[in-house]
Amino acid sequence: MQIFSKLKKKMDIRRKEKLYGTQVAEGIFASGSILTILGGSQVPNLVNNFKYDTIILKNSVNGVIFTKLPNLRAIYLGDNVNSLDLTQIFNCKKLECFIVDRENKEYSSEQGVLFSKDKKTLYRYPMAKTSEIYSIPEGVERLNCGSFMFNTHLKTVKIPKSLCKMPSGVFYGCKNLETVLYEEGAREFNPLKFDGTAYIENYCDKTRTTHQASHKTDETKSENVTLKNDATVERNPFSCYRDVMDRTK
Repeated sequence: MQIFSKLKKKMDIRRKEKLYGTQVAEGIFASGSILTILGGSQVPNLVNNFKYDTIILKNSVNGVIFTKLPNLRAIYLGDNVNSLDLTQIFNCKKLECFIVDRENKEYSSEQGVLFSKDKKTLYRYPMAKTSEIYSIPEGVERLNCGSFMFNTHLKTVKIPKSLCKMPSGVFYGCKNLETVLYEEGAREFNPLKFDGTAYIENYCDKTRTTHQASHKTDETKSENVTLKNDATVERNPFSCYRDVMDRTK
């Protein structure tokens, strides 16, 4: 029985190698620049690995770290992937897209962006996605922590009416993000939610300029207001910094 078990395992490995390439560890196969992870107890150390540009996850695997993979361009999630530690997918500067199997019950993708299956949560916008304008789809209610971090191509983001939750730091490192447009009826978030972007830098510069001007001319009356998220700002400066005059319909 033991010999039969070993033989069966070898045959199984050979069958998988025909499909996925050479086995490099238990449940892990490589074919050129493509790495396929079927599962297994041994998790590859992928930090700073220059070899792979595509990673295929066929099953959920705990502990895989996709950090600083200089050439990684695509991550494919198979139908059996039901959990993914997104905090471990970090600083992959060439990552262009997520692709999700249609039969996956937890995740979905649209234009390379990773969502929950019901499209209510936007999990991750790839660092190397080159679109300058992105409209968050209507129906999305939540943005995952760090979901847009360090994408330097994005210049304008459009907020839908359905969005109700945006953690701090979602757009951190999007240094070229200058414009935030709100759909009619959409919740307007505290500008500080856009920390680490050109948008908040422009906001602060305009706030400072307007505040100084109001003191010099004394033509306007300053009055504090409290936003929905408990951030207090000056009413007059606040009215000058909405980049939402050109609201999309």
